[in-house]
Amino acid sequence: MTSGVLVLAATGFAQAASPDVAQSAASAVAFMKAQHDSGSRDWSHLCLSAVSQAWGGIDDRDTAAAAAEATTSRHHTTPPVGAPVWWPGVGSVGHVALSDGSGYVWSNDIVTDGSIDRVSIADLDAQWGDGSGDDWFWSDDLGGRTLPLDTSASGQEATSTNG
Repeated sequence: MTSGVLVLAATGFAQAASPDVAQSAASAVAFMKAQHDSGSRDWSHLCLSAVSQAWGGIDDRDTAAAAAEATTSRHHTTPPVGAPVWWPGVGSVGHVALSDGSGYVWSNDIVTDGSIDRVSIADLDAQWGDGSGDDWFWSDDLGGRTLPLDTSASGQEATSTNG
């Protein structure tokens, strides 16, 4: 692991990340919104890098599919603010986005290549899943760390446990 800024390979996947962790789900979402508001188009094919950086750079796996496989729990209800939302079956690399807590996520490459935009989970699932809602899940962990998510308001329950 390197300290400091996330290092990106020429392929666009995260290689190493900062050990710092975002202090809250709200700050993780604020990071994604700031990327959107800035008009940045630096996130093409970098979904895991974006979500990891939003949480302070805590996952250094090569693909979203690998990071999804490493999650310790999988939930299939409305994800809370700041939860990673996974589509592990998208191509060979998968996809991950960050929940805003209202059935929407901050995701890259959906509206415009390389940009972070707010899109509904249903629309993203229709584009990258089969539209049934069975192709995605959210987790309360990322990079081997439990995230400080507030799940008390919506009564989420796990649909399966991995590992």
